[in-house]
Amino acid sequence: MRIVIGTLALDAPGGTETYCLTVAGELERLGHEVTLFADEPGRLAEQAAAGGFHVAWSEGDLPADCDAVLANDAITAGLLAEHYAERRRVYCFHSPVYDVQL
Repeated sequence: MRIVIGTLALDAPGGTETYCLTVAGELERLGHEVTLFADEPGRLAEQAAAGGFHVAWSEGDLPADCDAVLANDAITAGLLAEHYAERRRVYCFHSPVYDVQL
C-alpha cells in the first residue's frame, strides 16, 4: 500500500512526531510505501529524509495518489482529505490537551 502520514510539524521531537516516525518505519518494514508530510517541516523532517524516508516538503511534493492517509491533527486531516478525497483516512488522536489534536 501507498500510505501518506500527515502531521502538523516535524521539527522538534515530541510524542506525535516520534509516533509518526516509528509508524512510518514499521510500515516500510512491512513493505508499504510511506510518505511523511508535515504542514511545518523542520529538523525531524530533515533527519527523516537523511535516514531514507520519503518526505513531502509541501503539498506540491505529495504523491499524486495513495491508498490510505494517517492524519495526526485536524489541520493535516483536512488538508489531506481534500488532496485524497476518495482514499481511506485514519485519524489518530494523541492528546486532549492540544485543540488541534481533538
